[in-house]
Amino acid sequence: MRFTSLVGASALMLAASALPGLAQTPGGTPGRPGSSPAPTQQQAKPPPKPVDGLIMMQSDNTVLASSLIGAQVTGADGEGTAEISDVIVKTDGTIDGVVVSVGGFLGLGAHAVAVKWDKIQLQPQPDGKTKLSLSASRDDLKAAAKFKSKADVVAEQEAAKRRTQQPQKSPMSPSSAPTK
Repeated sequence: MRFTSLVGASALMLAASALPGLAQTPGGTPGRPGSSPAPTQQQAKPPPKPVDGLIMMQSDNTVLASSLIGAQVTGADGEGTAEISDVIVKTDGTIDGVVVSVGGFLGLGAHAVAVKWDKIQLQPQPDGKTKLSLSASRDDLKAAAKFKSKADVVAEQEAAKRRTQQPQKSPMSPSSAPTK
């Protein structure tokens, strides 16, 4: 038994020593030195090209949209009137307006009003922040019509459609009255 396992181990070592000869040789296929290499599956990627319109640094006369969301807007009296909750951007990339949230507490009971962007005045401050103001007072904004987004309008239309499609419930007839 010991002799059989010794012969098996020797045969295994002999076979393993022959494997390096089957390995890929430089510039060739396995076992054939000097043969041409196999075609590669992936071609080299071209180097990246410059990005058109790349902005490397924010200029002094710009404001980031992220700094607008949540920013306080003061009214003519200089008091905090509203807070910007969203920015309305046209499909051509220009800003159409901002949605301001007025009233409420911690977002509850707040009244959303949209104001045209050109009605908001931006005044850069020495600390690098921007002061936003408009001529409307807090009371003016509370009395203004509530802003509806496209999603709000679609949801209202679908709700109205469902209400009109539901069958009208008829008053109970004597035969369908509950019995005791």
